[in-house]
Amino acid sequence: MNISTVHDNEVLLVNLDNEPVGQMDKLKAHEHPVKLHRASSVWLINKKGQILLQERSAKKIVGAGWWANAICGNVRPTEIYYDCARRRLREEIGIIDGKVDGEIEPIYKFVYKAYCNDKYGEHEFDQVYVGSYNGEIIFNEDEVSRVAWVDFDDLVAQINFMTSIVSPEQTLLMSLKELQQKTAPCKIKINQEQLLLAPWTCMMLKDPRLSKALKNFA
Repeated sequence: MNISTVHDNEVLLVNLDNEPVGQMDKLKAHEHPVKLHRASSVWLINKKGQILLQERSAKKIVGAGWWANAICGNVRPTEIYYDCARRRLREEIGIIDGKVDGEIEPIYKFVYKAYCNDKYGEHEFDQVYVGSYNGEIIFNEDEVSRVAWVDFDDLVAQINFMTSIVSPEQTLLMSLKELQQKTAPCKIKINQEQLLLAPWTCMMLKDPRLSKALKNFA
């Protein structure tokens, strides 16, 4: 049996020092109380200064119907952060190796918790990547319902206007009830449509390191 197949439905568990402490079935790891695991997040920007957002499929156990950055994926026990990021670019939005304009670059890591529904949540040690992309998006309907290229400055302005968005550090100290109240998705407007943006995406948009990195890629 192929080792990679065995671990396809498992996540890599870590402690707050990002040291591996085990592995667990993906569904079980996301049940309350959620277990800390590694994840990769990629932001893509085009020549127009637009970033790619995706609407998460209704089949998702966390954040179904919410909008988020280009991809977010759980790191498998057999993977490193980078391999997870490239795999999810391919699996979610059809971008195969070598098709990103240049290379995705790691920017920073952060740890957070978020409430998603009565059964599932997120607790991730997340590596954030950025890259430039101007090609076609062929998304996997099992993962993504639709995509949109959105003006980055406008999105940041909407997020910065929201004073209720908590920092990742604050979420680590919250009870489940507090997470439910404080990590709800953000209400944003894109092309006159009211949408819900995933809380982890909102937290990243509040971080100046992301804005600085994306400006360098535009």
